[in-house]
Amino acid sequence: LAYEWTKNAAMAERIVAQSEQQLAQQEAALARADRLSSIGVLASGIGHEINNPLSYVLGNLEMLSTADLYAELSETDRQQMLRDATLGAEQIGRVIKELMVFSRDDRPLDTSVFDVGLALAAAMAMTRAQTSRMEVNTTIDPALHVHGNRHRLVQVFVNLLINAQH
Repeated sequence: LAYEWTKNAAMAERIVAQSEQQLAQQEAALARADRLSSIGVLASGIGHEINNPLSYVLGNLEMLSTADLYAELSETDRQQMLRDATLGAEQIGRVIKELMVFSRDDRPLDTSVFDVGLALAAAMAMTRAQTSRMEVNTTIDPALHVHGNRHRLVQVFVNLLINAQH
């Protein structure tokens, strides 16, 4: 009888351990699905955020590369068009960088001290197209720094902003 009881207790422990492992795997899968869902919602806004600067980058470069149009422009206008094209390309780069940072979910959690205001600004930039019809007021102490994972906090802010829009 003692042998059967010990055997049953060991089996119960194995079942509990397997259940806990399955629960942890399901929680990780839900977290990944939530991030992917957020990325899906952001995709249209990201397209908009990239398309606007891309259109003036391409437009300015086309004007600068067309001999007739180039001749009509003053040197000041040419320089301004080059600066605008550069700013547009940099804006596209920032949007892509933030999207790449946001979408990485399989990295180990790296923690550091970071500025909460910068994390919120990144989330607001990523959701600008979705939240353009909302008024978002923020007041964050510039000295507010926390120790944690910046990318996860950006994800929280993105989710809050999208939920507020809905």
